[in-house]
Amino acid sequence: MYYIYITLLERKSLSDLNDLLSSLNKTSLFIIIVVFIMMFINWFIESVKWKLLISKLQHITFYTSYKAVLTGLTVNTWIPNRLAEFLGRILYLEQENRTKATFSTLVGGFSQLIVTTLIGSLGLIVWLMHSKDLIYILIVLLLINSFLLLAYFNVSIFSGIIKKISFLKKLWLYAEILEEYSFIQLVDLLILSFCRYAVYCTQYYLLFLVFKVDFTFLQSLLCLSLIFLSLSIIPAVTLTEIGVRGATVLYFTGFYTHNSTGVLAAAYLIWLINIIIPAIAGAFLLLKIKYPAKSEI
Repeated sequence: MYYIYITLLERKSLSDLNDLLSSLNKTSLFIIIVVFIMMFINWFIESVKWKLLISKLQHITFYTSYKAVLTGLTVNTWIPNRLAEFLGRILYLEQENRTKATFSTLVGGFSQLIVTTLIGSLGLIVWLMHSKDLIYILIVLLLINSFLLLAYFNVSIFSGIIKKISFLKKLWLYAEILEEYSFIQLVDLLILSFCRYAVYCTQYYLLFLVFKVDFTFLQSLLCLSLIFLSLSIIPAVTLTEIGVRGATVLYFTGFYTHNSTGVLAAAYLIWLINIIIPAIAGAFLLLKIKYPAKSEI
């Protein structure tokens, strides 16, 4: 947060917020409503992913999948980098399927990480295009992405590894679900993950337009690819993410625009719309869950 304050001070942006808000018009409001509607599309796609992943274990309706995704978002509020979403999602499954579903959730998260890393790597290459160490950067990125893709499309191997490690053998009966996903299903998950990524980028760019952030569409995509990559690496819980997100967005966009207030307004409105509001909705759903779940809800 201190970095954000200093940056705003240096760019003389602390007094710009009132001017920015007063410049909003009916078109701006319409675009913000569109961005809000896209939040539902974002979590719709994630719910499709979750339903696909769980289909190997249990049939659930799309509505149940959507509730599970929102509840997982709520539970994960205090855990860094969305690492505990599965704890909320599995509450909607039958008791005997919950541990297996944990491994299924990891596959879904892995697919999103791969999309973020692949696109972020391309962005990093463009960002460092004139670096004298570009060849070494290319080699490192190629190795990282090759390893991730190899691991993802051979995710069943992890089931065998768990089986061979003595103190993890008890988990094998649950981890064997990893052997159930076909190549086509894994590709489908990547496509859905890319669609979520595209929705996020579109939301950001629309809000950049609203708050008059003066850079091109390609420049915004470049910055966003690096921002998303950084946020996937830096550990931060939802409630403290506001500082990390703000500092990261300011750093990368600062090379193209001095409208720091507009950049922060876009980033925090996205955070409010895509994370906080759905998490609040998930909190109400969490209160309605009957424990333990005996059958599909």
